[in-house]
Amino acid sequence: MKQPFIALLEHLFNQHADMCVATGDFVNLALSSEFAHLASIFEQTGFTDKNLFCIPGNHDRYTPGAQLRKDFETHFHQWLPFDNAQQAYPTFKIVGSVALIGVNTATWRGPVRAAGRIDKSQRQRIEQRLNTLPSGLTPVIAMHHPPFAAAGHMLKQYLDGLQHFEPLVAMLQGRNAVVIHGHIHVLSDRTYGDVRIIGVPSASNDTGTDRRQLGYNTLKFDAEGLKEAACTQFWPATNTFRTFQLNETRADL
Repeated sequence: MKQPFIALLEHLFNQHADMCVATGDFVNLALSSEFAHLASIFEQTGFTDKNLFCIPGNHDRYTPGAQLRKDFETHFHQWLPFDNAQQAYPTFKIVGSVALIGVNTATWRGPVRAAGRIDKSQRQRIEQRLNTLPSGLTPVIAMHHPPFAAAGHMLKQYLDGLQHFEPLVAMLQGRNAVVIHGHIHVLSDRTYGDVRIIGVPSASNDTGTDRRQLGYNTLKFDAEGLKEAACTQFWPATNTFRTFQLNETRADL
Protein backbone atom coordinates (compact mmCIF):
# COMPACT_ATOMS: atom_id res chain seq x y z
CA MET A 1 0.00 0.00 0.00
CA LYS A 2 1.22 3.49 -0.85
CA GLN A 3 2.05 5.93 1.90
CA PRO A 4 -0.94 8.23 2.51
CA PHE A 5 1.02 11.30 1.41
CA ILE A 6 2.01 9.67 -1.90
CA ALA A 7 -1.54 8.52 -2.55
CA LEU A 8 -2.88 12.01 -1.87
CA LEU A 9 -0.17 13.66 -3.99
CA GLU A 10 -0.91 11.42 -6.97
CA HIS A 11 -4.65 12.02 -6.60
CA LEU A 12 -4.01 15.76 -6.60
CA PHE A 13 -1.75 15.55 -9.65
CA ASN A 14 -4.38 13.56 -11.55
CA GLN A 15 -6.91 16.38 -11.16
CA HIS A 16 -4.86 18.31 -13.77
CA ALA A 17 -5.28 21.62 -11.99
CA ASP A 18 -4.00 24.76 -13.70
CA MET A 19 -1.74 25.26 -10.68
CA CYS A 20 -1.06 23.41 -7.43
CA VAL A 21 0.04 25.51 -4.47
CA ALA A 22 1.96 24.02 -1.52
CA THR A 23 1.92 26.26 1.56
CA GLY A 24 5.01 25.13 3.42
CA ASP A 25 6.35 22.72 6.04
CA PHE A 26 7.72 20.38 3.40
CA VAL A 27 10.20 18.83 5.84
CA ASN A 28 10.66 18.31 9.55
CA LEU A 29 14.19 19.36 10.56
CA ALA A 30 15.21 21.32 7.43
CA LEU A 31 17.92 18.81 6.55
CA SER A 32 19.30 19.02 3.03
CA SER A 33 18.54 15.33 2.54
CA GLU A 34 14.87 15.93 3.43
CA PHE A 35 14.53 18.70 0.87
CA ALA A 36 16.26 16.65 -1.82
CA HIS A 37 14.05 13.63 -1.14
CA LEU A 38 10.80 15.56 -1.41
CA ALA A 39 11.94 17.49 -4.48
CA SER A 40 12.65 14.14 -6.11
CA ILE A 41 9.15 12.90 -5.23
CA PHE A 42 7.58 16.02 -6.75
CA GLU A 43 9.60 15.57 -9.94
CA GLN A 44 8.82 11.85 -10.21
CA THR A 45 5.12 12.59 -9.76
CA GLY A 46 5.27 15.03 -12.67
CA PHE A 47 5.32 18.43 -11.01
CA THR A 48 7.18 21.16 -12.88
CA ASP A 49 7.33 24.95 -12.75
CA LYS A 50 4.20 24.91 -14.92
CA ASN A 51 1.94 23.24 -12.35
CA LEU A 52 3.47 23.70 -8.87
CA PHE A 53 4.00 26.85 -6.78
CA CYS A 54 5.72 26.57 -3.38
CA ILE A 55 6.32 28.79 -0.37
CA PRO A 56 8.30 27.94 2.79
CA GLY A 57 6.93 27.09 6.22
CA ASN A 58 8.55 27.39 9.63
CA HIS A 59 9.86 23.79 9.53
CA ASP A 60 11.66 24.69 6.32
CA ARG A 61 13.59 27.28 8.42
CA TYR A 62 14.01 24.94 11.39
CA THR A 63 17.66 25.85 11.98
CA PRO A 64 19.47 29.17 11.56
CA GLY A 65 21.89 27.44 9.20
CA ALA A 66 19.13 26.27 6.89
CA GLN A 67 17.78 29.79 6.74
CA LEU A 68 21.18 31.41 6.23
CA ARG A 69 22.12 28.99 3.44
CA LYS A 70 18.66 29.26 1.87
CA ASP A 71 18.43 25.47 1.66
CA PHE A 72 14.72 25.59 0.84
CA GLU A 73 15.30 27.96 -2.08
CA THR A 74 18.22 25.85 -3.31
CA HIS A 75 16.22 22.63 -3.55
CA PHE A 76 12.86 24.12 -4.58
CA HIS A 77 14.06 26.88 -6.91
CA GLN A 78 12.09 25.64 -9.91
CA TRP A 79 8.84 26.10 -8.00
CA LEU A 80 9.69 29.60 -6.74
CA PRO A 81 8.82 32.18 -9.43
CA PHE A 82 10.85 35.16 -8.26
CA ASP A 83 10.59 38.17 -10.55
CA ASN A 84 13.62 40.07 -9.25
CA ALA A 85 17.35 39.49 -9.32
CA GLN A 86 17.61 39.60 -5.53
CA GLN A 87 15.14 36.69 -5.21
CA ALA A 88 13.23 38.68 -2.63
CA TYR A 89 9.74 37.57 -1.66
CA PRO A 90 6.95 37.73 -2.61
CA THR A 91 7.04 35.40 -5.58
CA PHE A 92 4.56 36.02 -8.37
CA LYS A 93 2.79 34.15 -11.15
CA ILE A 94 -0.29 34.84 -13.26
CA VAL A 95 -2.52 31.78 -13.68
CA GLY A 96 -5.57 32.48 -15.83
CA SER A 97 -7.54 35.20 -14.04
CA VAL A 98 -5.53 34.80 -10.81
CA ALA A 99 -2.51 36.79 -9.65
CA LEU A 100 -0.75 34.29 -7.38
CA ILE A 101 1.45 36.03 -4.81
CA GLY A 102 3.72 33.90 -2.61
CA VAL A 103 4.40 35.56 0.74
CA ASN A 104 7.21 34.35 2.99
CA THR A 105 6.14 34.27 6.65
CA ALA A 106 8.72 31.67 7.69
CA THR A 107 11.82 32.68 9.61
CA TRP A 108 13.89 31.03 12.32
CA ARG A 109 12.64 32.37 15.65
CA GLY A 110 14.64 30.28 18.11
CA PRO A 111 14.34 26.71 19.41
CA VAL A 112 10.84 26.92 20.90
CA ARG A 113 8.97 29.27 18.54
CA ALA A 114 7.11 28.43 15.35
CA ALA A 115 5.81 31.97 14.91
CA GLY A 116 5.96 33.79 11.61
CA ARG A 117 6.41 37.37 10.49
CA ILE A 118 6.37 39.52 7.38
CA ASP A 119 9.02 42.21 7.53
CA LYS A 120 8.39 45.77 6.44
CA SER A 121 10.33 45.52 3.18
CA GLN A 122 8.32 42.50 2.06
CA ARG A 123 5.05 44.22 3.00
CA GLN A 124 6.09 47.16 0.84
CA ARG A 125 6.82 44.86 -2.10
CA ILE A 126 3.48 43.11 -1.63
CA GLU A 127 1.63 46.42 -1.65
CA GLN A 128 3.50 47.57 -4.72
CA ARG A 129 2.60 44.34 -6.48
CA LEU A 130 -1.06 44.69 -5.55
CA ASN A 131 -1.15 48.31 -6.72
CA THR A 132 0.30 47.43 -10.13
CA LEU A 133 -1.75 44.34 -10.95
CA PRO A 134 -3.38 44.36 -14.37
CA SER A 135 -7.14 44.85 -14.19
CA GLY A 136 -9.30 41.74 -14.15
CA LEU A 137 -6.98 39.65 -11.98
CA THR A 138 -7.98 38.23 -8.59
CA PRO A 139 -5.12 38.46 -6.07
CA VAL A 140 -4.53 35.18 -4.25
CA ILE A 141 -2.03 35.35 -1.40
CA ALA A 142 -0.32 32.05 -0.64
CA MET A 143 1.37 31.99 2.76
CA HIS A 144 2.22 29.51 5.49
CA HIS A 145 0.99 31.19 8.68
CA PRO A 146 -2.67 32.26 8.79
CA PRO A 147 -3.35 36.01 8.90
CA PHE A 148 -5.34 35.93 12.11
CA ALA A 149 -4.60 35.45 15.79
CA ALA A 150 -3.89 31.95 17.06
CA ALA A 151 -6.70 30.52 19.15
CA GLY A 152 -6.19 30.40 22.89
CA HIS A 153 -3.85 32.25 25.21
CA MET A 154 -1.69 35.19 24.10
CA LEU A 155 1.32 32.93 24.65
CA LYS A 156 0.03 30.72 21.82
CA GLN A 157 0.08 33.68 19.46
CA TYR A 158 3.62 34.57 20.57
CA LEU A 159 4.91 31.03 20.09
CA ASP A 160 2.94 29.95 17.02
CA GLY A 161 1.10 32.84 15.37
CA LEU A 162 1.89 35.40 12.73
CA GLN A 163 3.15 38.66 14.18
CA HIS A 164 1.72 41.90 12.81
CA PHE A 165 -0.63 40.29 10.30
CA GLU A 166 -3.01 43.25 10.41
CA PRO A 167 -1.19 45.43 7.82
CA LEU A 168 -1.40 42.64 5.25
CA VAL A 169 -5.11 42.07 5.81
CA ALA A 170 -5.72 45.83 5.66
CA MET A 171 -3.98 46.21 2.30
CA LEU A 172 -6.06 43.34 0.87
CA GLN A 173 -9.41 44.95 1.70
CA GLY A 174 -11.47 46.02 -1.30
CA ARG A 175 -9.46 43.94 -3.77
CA ASN A 176 -11.65 40.80 -3.97
CA ALA A 177 -8.67 38.95 -2.51
CA VAL A 178 -8.27 35.40 -1.29
CA VAL A 179 -5.67 34.09 1.18
CA ILE A 180 -4.67 30.43 1.30
CA HIS A 181 -2.53 29.14 4.15
CA GLY A 182 -1.34 26.10 6.10
CA HIS A 183 0.52 25.87 9.45
CA ILE A 184 -2.35 25.02 11.79
CA HIS A 185 -3.17 21.75 9.98
CA VAL A 186 -6.90 22.44 10.21
CA LEU A 187 -9.45 22.81 7.43
CA SER A 188 -10.90 26.30 7.77
CA ASP A 189 -12.84 28.82 5.72
CA ARG A 190 -13.55 32.30 7.02
CA THR A 191 -13.72 35.93 6.05
CA TYR A 192 -11.85 38.90 7.51
CA GLY A 193 -13.54 42.05 6.27
CA ASP A 194 -14.05 41.15 2.62
CA VAL A 195 -11.01 38.85 2.37
CA ARG A 196 -11.70 35.13 2.07
CA ILE A 197 -9.18 33.11 4.11
CA ILE A 198 -8.96 29.38 3.47
CA GLY A 199 -6.76 26.97 5.42
CA VAL A 200 -5.75 23.48 4.35
CA PRO A 201 -5.10 20.46 6.58
CA SER A 202 -1.83 18.56 6.52
CA ALA A 203 -1.09 16.49 3.43
CA SER A 204 0.31 13.60 5.48
CA ASN A 205 -1.42 13.46 8.87
CA ASP A 206 -3.91 10.60 9.14
CA THR A 207 -5.76 11.87 12.22
CA GLY A 208 -9.12 10.24 11.63
CA THR A 209 -10.87 13.54 12.50
CA ASP A 210 -12.95 15.57 10.05
CA ARG A 211 -11.18 18.95 10.15
CA ARG A 212 -7.63 17.59 10.44
CA GLN A 213 -7.65 14.59 8.10
CA LEU A 214 -5.02 14.79 5.37
CA GLY A 215 -6.29 16.44 2.24
CA TYR A 216 -6.07 19.29 -0.24
CA ASN A 217 -8.31 22.18 -1.22
CA THR A 218 -9.52 23.02 -4.72
CA LEU A 219 -10.37 26.60 -5.66
CA LYS A 220 -12.05 27.55 -8.93
CA PHE A 221 -12.00 31.11 -10.27
CA ASP A 222 -13.69 32.99 -13.06
CA ALA A 223 -13.35 36.58 -14.25
CA GLU A 224 -15.28 37.82 -11.19
CA GLY A 225 -13.17 36.04 -8.60
CA LEU A 226 -13.48 32.92 -6.46
CA LYS A 227 -16.35 30.80 -7.76
CA GLU A 228 -16.07 27.57 -5.79
CA ALA A 229 -13.99 26.09 -2.98
CA ALA A 230 -13.88 22.45 -1.95
CA CYS A 231 -11.80 20.08 0.15
CA THR A 232 -10.77 16.55 -0.79
CA GLN A 233 -9.73 14.31 2.08
CA PHE A 234 -8.07 10.90 1.95
CA TRP A 235 -9.03 8.14 4.40
CA PRO A 236 -6.30 5.44 4.19
CA ALA A 237 -8.16 2.91 6.35
CA THR A 238 -10.77 2.53 3.61
CA ASN A 239 -8.63 3.83 0.72
CA THR A 240 -11.30 6.40 -0.12
CA PHE A 241 -11.36 10.07 -1.08
CA ARG A 242 -14.17 12.39 -0.02
CA THR A 243 -14.81 15.82 -1.55
CA PHE A 244 -17.14 18.45 -0.11
CA GLN A 245 -17.80 22.17 -0.51
CA LEU A 246 -16.10 24.50 1.95
CA ASN A 247 -19.03 26.87 2.36
CA GLU A 248 -20.33 24.46 4.97
CA THR A 249 -17.54 25.52 7.34
CA ARG A 250 -17.44 29.22 6.55
CA ALA A 251 -17.43 31.68 9.46
CA ASP A 252 -16.83 35.40 9.73
CA LEU A 253 -14.11 36.91 11.89
